[in-house]
Amino acid sequence: MSRRLFVALTPPDAVRAEVERAAGHLRRALPHARARYADAASTHLTLVFLGQVAEADVHAVRRATLAAASTTRRFASRTAALGAFPNPGRPSVLWLGLEDDGGLADLQGTLVEALAGHSADSGRQRFVPHLTLARVNTRRGIDRDQMAAALATFEPAAVPWPVADVVLFESELRREGARHTPLLTASLGQPKARPEAGERDG
Repeated sequence: MSRRLFVALTPPDAVRAEVERAAGHLRRALPHARARYADAASTHLTLVFLGQVAEADVHAVRRATLAAASTTRRFASRTAALGAFPNPGRPSVLWLGLEDDGGLADLQGTLVEALAGHSADSGRQRFVPHLTLARVNTRRGIDRDQMAAALATFEPAAVPWPVADVVLFESELRREGARHTPLLTASLGQPKARPEAGERDG
């Protein structure tokens, strides 16, 4: 038996509101785009995707997540401009960027190292902090110039995001979409964590 796990940050309400504002801008700027927009209520910033983890190893993952969080300073991030993966000319994912003074990259690097023995994420890909707004089903109906204009005309609000903890999630893939259940909330700079209601350590 195994669990599909990942470690992420969950944004405050003000950042979720900015996600909704950014998505609304894209809907208006790209009315003919065939895209599936994300639910702002469940948005998160994935730091490490572990993939399928054996049940016997879940406790070790929890301990590693706690240890990594306890040695990482708290910091402040903020929302930034819009972007697209792999690039605006061939968009498959539209996103709202995040920026700070290096805290996100440091935290992500620490977690990748701590969870290296359990993770499907090697950390070799360049880490681009972002919140997914939409996944493009097909590029038909999206003009290159229209896409460039849609991204460029968005006015970033630089909404602050005080980052104080990370969350270990279990992801269950269902027909109606993935369901993410928090297993552990680990405070940055603190040796202890807050297990979620109904969850036991291990």
